[in-house]
Amino acid sequence: MSLNNDVRLMGFCAEKPVLKKTQHGTSMATLVVYTQELMKNKDPINQAHRCIFFGGKAEMIVKFASTGRHIHLRGSLRSQAKGEGQDRRYYTSILVEEFKVSPRQSVEALKDTLREIIDENNITEYNQIGILADDDTRKE
Repeated sequence: MSLNNDVRLMGFCAEKPVLKKTQHGTSMATLVVYTQELMKNKDPINQAHRCIFFGGKAEMIVKFASTGRHIHLRGSLRSQAKGEGQDRRYYTSILVEEFKVSPRQSVEALKDTLREIIDENNITEYNQIGILADDDTRKE
């Protein structure tokens, strides 16, 4: 995977993905993942992300993902144009290369996951992450 086009996403499955076959017989599944950006003293920002799985990953996500399940995924962005002339629209999706589905997590478990990511990536400005902004355990 290119480091120039690398996406990591943690969110919740909006619905159970459906397995389809492409014209060439390859398995494909599409999943909408919702994320919520939490900022201190602001309303949360909810976003939906269209994620595409191919091959064995598509078959696995259909088995393990269901509405409300927490998911971590890594992939790359892909853009696609649909329509002609003035009706032409561009859509961006995440082509998933790795994923992990887990049961719905409590806020404390989510904080622990965020702390692990911060430590793994040597992030020093963790206070920009709203959910950890008032966290006393990470003070220098």
